[in-house]
Amino acid sequence: MRTAARIVMLFTALCLLAAPAARAGAVSVGDEIAEGFRLVQSDDYGGALVHFERALAAEPRNTKALAGKAVCAIRLRRFEQAETLIAKVRQASPELATGLGGLLESGRLAEASKQAEALRQQGKVRAAVQTLLAIGPKVRPCPLYLFQLGALQVLAEQNAAGAATLRRSLTASCEGEQLTPQLVVAVHEALGVAVLRQRQWPQAQQEFETALQLLPAGSPLRAGLEGNLRLARDRNEGTGGRTVYWSWADVSTVLDPGAGSPSAGREPAAPQDGAARGPSRPAESGRVKPSEPAKPTSYRYVCKLRCGGKQVGTHEVVQKGKTFGEMWSRSATYDHFGGNGACQRHFGRPRGEMLAVDCARRD
Repeated sequence: MRTAARIVMLFTALCLLAAPAARAGAVSVGDEIAEGFRLVQSDDYGGALVHFERALAAEPRNTKALAGKAVCAIRLRRFEQAETLIAKVRQASPELATGLGGLLESGRLAEASKQAEALRQQGKVRAAVQTLLAIGPKVRPCPLYLFQLGALQVLAEQNAAGAATLRRSLTASCEGEQLTPQLVVAVHEALGVAVLRQRQWPQAQQEFETALQLLPAGSPLRAGLEGNLRLARDRNEGTGGRTVYWSWADVSTVLDPGAGSPSAGREPAAPQDGAARGPSRPAESGRVKPSEPAKPTSYRYVCKLRCGGKQVGTHEVVQKGKTFGEMWSRSATYDHFGGNGACQRHFGRPRGEMLAVDCARRD
C-alpha cells in the first residue's frame, strides 16, 4: 500500500507540472485535468473522477485524462474499468501505462489481502486461501503475496502446499519489494510449522534454527521459536509433546508493520504434556507483604467457540500457578477440539467451516 501511494503521488506531481496554466474565461480541458489531479492528491477520487470525465467528454483520447480516470478507478476498486483505461493509455504512452499497471496490481493485491484477512478473522481460512489463489493470475508472484498465501495455507492445515508456497517466497523477486529480514524470519517460522506437521522433524529443526539465527536478540518471537525447536528435536528423537506454537500475530506484523509488535499476540509456550516450554523465570522468594494481595493460584479463561461466524459453545481453560495468556488459552482450546474438522465433528456444522476461538480471562 505504501508503494502504491508513492506511485500516485509521483504520477500526480508529474501530471500537474505538465498541465497547462489555467486561462481566464471558460473552463478548459487542461483546467479540468489540473483540478482532477488536485482532488486526487486530497484522496477525493469520486470528485476527481467528475473532472476527468468532463475533460474526456471534450477530448476522448486525452492521455492525461484517461490516466487520471484510471487512477480513480483503481482507488475506487473498479479494476476491470481501470484495465480498459490503461489499454487506451498504452496506445499513446507505453511508459505511463506501465506505471499505471503497477498501481493496478498494487490495488488488486491490497483488496485481495484485505478480503482474505477478513475471512480469516471469521474463521473461513480456506475461503481466504481461495481469495488469494484467485488473484494469482493477475499479479506477479512477489514475496509478500506468496508469504501471506503460504501462511494461510499452513493455517488451513494445507501443509504441503503451504510449504511449497513459502519456499517460493524466499526466492521470489519483484521490483520495489524487498525481502526484509523480518519477512525471512517469519517465512522460516511458518515453514518450520508446516514441515513439523508433516512429521519432517529434521527439516523442521533446520527451519527453526535458521529463524533463530536471523532473529534479533530480545525479540518476543524467540520464546515460541525456541519452544518449537525443542519440540522438533524431541520428536526427531522419538520423545516430546505434540503442541506447535505459532501465532497469526507474527504474520500480521509482517503484512501490516503498523499493526504493532508481535509480542501483543504471542505468549510463551506453557509446560504441559512434554510440549515445548517457554523461557523459565526466576522464582520469587520471601513472603508476601501484608499490604499486597496474595497472587491467585490459578487463572480461569472462558473461550467462545464459533463456526461460520455463529457461536456454538464455550470452553473453559484453567491455568495453574501463573497465567500464560489468551493466546495460549486459544491454542489449548484448538488442541482440545482437534483443530481442523472440529466444527463438523463436535458441533454438526457443515463440512469446511473452521473453528474460531476467542478467549478472555474471567478469574
